[in-house]
Amino acid sequence: ATENMPLVIFLHGIGAVGSPALNENNPMIENAQSIYGTEFPFLILAPTCNNTSWVSKEMPQLLKALIDHTIAENNSDQNKIIITGHSMGSSGVFRMVQLYGAYFSAAVPVSDPDVSLVEPENCLDVPIWAFAGSVEHPFNRDLHELIDEIKNLGGDAEYTELLDIKHGKT
Repeated sequence: ATENMPLVIFLHGIGAVGSPALNENNPMIENAQSIYGTEFPFLILAPTCNNTSWVSKEMPQLLKALIDHTIAENNSDQNKIIITGHSMGSSGVFRMVQLYGAYFSAAVPVSDPDVSLVEPENCLDVPIWAFAGSVEHPFNRDLHELIDEIKNLGGDAEYTELLDIKHGKT
């Protein structure tokens, strides 16, 4: 039964663009469900981006419609919608937060995304916990700097650096 379960949305990185089999036998999803699913049951929505980016013109609206449909179909808890993503998926997380803010109960961007176009003042309505490796190569604006800006504006945001990790990998 999926009634009242939280929904976790995972947005993949650029390496999985156009791969329709992403959700089939995905070890990341299977591991998350086996580790956390018994004690903390939740649904995972891991759509595949067949476009160039999660932030392309129509993608946020399509993704929001898919999330709404998934919640309605599964009678999920609308107050527990968590969005996470890796790399390009992190850019998508920030785009969704900017557009839909308090719709999400939490946002967890992982690995340094391109945050050069993120407006920190539009990221104040949802708690954000960002992670990046200590040996990543930041884009135009560092993720840590963005999180500090959000905090300085009164947002609930944290940054955690993962030592000796490269872009989400060892």
